Amino acid sequence: MVRDAQPADLPAVLWLEQSVPGAAHCDESQYTRIFDPAAARRVLLVADGKTHAVPQVIGGFILARVVHDEWEIENVAVAEEWRRKGVGQLLVVCLTTRARREDARAVRLEVRASNAPAIALYSKCGFQQDGIRKGYYSNPTEDALLFSLSLKNAS
Repeated sequence: MVRDAQPADLPAVLWLEQSVPGAAHCDESQYTRIFDPAAARRVLLVADGKTHAVPQVIGGFILARVVHDEWEIENVAVAEEWRRKGVGQLLVVCLTTRARREDARAVRLEVRASNAPAIALYSKCGFQQDGIRKGYYSNPTEDALLFSLSLKNAS
């Protein structure tokens, strides 16, 4: 169900990102660079759906930036009809499993303090809150909660 994204997935990823209010919003060029071998390493995984709404052909995606032995989750989006069905958790688990396989030391992320569903998801996946950035987000101004998952002592 979860696989590496392909360039052909970009329209669906962009559509889904724009349809999820809590998702981080990037422009198409930022996603296109994911497939550029000379660019900073990014991992984009998508969850295939069995039913295909137009133009959406994926149930969700997760995007992470890789810097040496640390990975940072930059974006997670799950289609409305796929929420509360384990898709978000599956994406996070697949990403952290891959990070562990590739000898990452930790996976980090930040999330709006008001995003209770995301906070519950990350906590369920073993992430621990380890910081706060006051007034980090705008529109509206809001704190960012910092979470991390240590992978070195996990097996």
